[in-house]
Amino acid sequence: MLINFTVKNWRSIKDEASITMQATREQQHGERLTKSNKFGFRILPNAIVFGPNASGKSNFVKAIEFLKDFVIFWDERFLNRNLTPNKLEIEQGDASSEFTIEMLLDGFIYEYYICCSSKEVREERLSKSNTSSEYMLFHRINQDFEFNESQISADDLYRLKVISQGTDRTRPLLNNAHEQKLDTFDTVYNWFKYSLQIIHPTSIFSRLSIFTSDEIVNLYNAWLPHLDTGIVRVEIEETTADKIGLSEENISEISDILFKAAPDKGVSASLGSKGDFGLIKIHPDGTTEIFRLITIHLNNNGDEVRFKMSEESDGTKRVLELIPAFCRDRGVSKTFIIDEIDRSLHSGLTKSLFQSFHSRCNEDNQDQIVATTHDLQLMTQSLFRRDEMWFFERGHRSSTLTSFADFIDTKKDKDIRKSYLDGRMGGLPNLRFDQIDLDACGG
Repeated sequence: MLINFTVKNWRSIKDEASITMQATREQQHGERLTKSNKFGFRILPNAIVFGPNASGKSNFVKAIEFLKDFVIFWDERFLNRNLTPNKLEIEQGDASSEFTIEMLLDGFIYEYYICCSSKEVREERLSKSNTSSEYMLFHRINQDFEFNESQISADDLYRLKVISQGTDRTRPLLNNAHEQKLDTFDTVYNWFKYSLQIIHPTSIFSRLSIFTSDEIVNLYNAWLPHLDTGIVRVEIEETTADKIGLSEENISEISDILFKAAPDKGVSASLGSKGDFGLIKIHPDGTTEIFRLITIHLNNNGDEVRFKMSEESDGTKRVLELIPAFCRDRGVSKTFIIDEIDRSLHSGLTKSLFQSFHSRCNEDNQDQIVATTHDLQLMTQSLFRRDEMWFFERGHRSSTLTSFADFIDTKKDKDIRKSYLDGRMGGLPNLRFDQIDLDACGG
């Protein structure tokens, strides 16, 4: 589970911006918090981040996504293509961005830190904590690596020293160790790969590939008839590349990439274009199957009518994207980071999704949702604790992130939304329409 994330010098964020999922002493909605009896604290199941346009919300999500992709999908040009320090600082030179993430995994707290420029990893560190002590697993400064010999077996230590010597200056050791089939740090690597999930405003069915066909159908059919979409059920049908807007050449290229990623296990991935979306499955023998999702509605005679996804509304597509995050059966714990959760959704539906998620949270829950939003109808203590609500504010050349729990007058019965809109907390858009020269605009 996510405990903390901090980023510095990234896009609109100049100074450190941090979010913590460690609960305060607040008792409201305490029944849904995850308890870590071993460490003596409680973990929040969700956080909601408010703020005006261009305040830094999406950049914060992109920072988390950058870190995940850097660890999982590194290549030699990754930093040069993707690292984006704050551009409003003069004389930064070859500036570095810093990322720190803390997770509770298998009864231990892991902290991973990396500092990098567009040309190199300047520092990388992984530490592990139990109730009595914290110890470093490895620490890297440029191309100098230090390993904790008391915490790593002799065989793994020997391999790590060899692997580190061959680790490119632009590459995280966490990535290279896994790629070299060394599982010493795989608890952390696998959390990035399998548990940390990013959903963007325009994401379409990016979650489908983590489910089997039967799981998709069962999950959607349990929820969609009750969400006022007009859909009575969904089906998965086998299809061809052209039916989802792709060519056979596209499918062949995708199949080759996926098969190389997991030649012995088989793999699946979401794909599609032109408004229709599907699921490709590559079997261990290299054979390929393509499926697509079909929705079923009833006409005025009560007869079933089949719809392609391109015929569904943006709101329905967004619901289909979010259901696996909010409504899935518990299994491997996941942390979903959702940007602009309210995109194309009615406030009532967004609120109901959170209420459903909360109803299934308890002290043993391992799932989390961190979402950004513009929807102030969600800014209420009947739905969220104060320490679950945050807001971004754009300041002078930088964005800042603040918790509602930092305001001592936000008591349990206080109308937080009113205080926010009255400007008592900050985080409001700074609009100056009265200074617009309408004549210059041709008005």
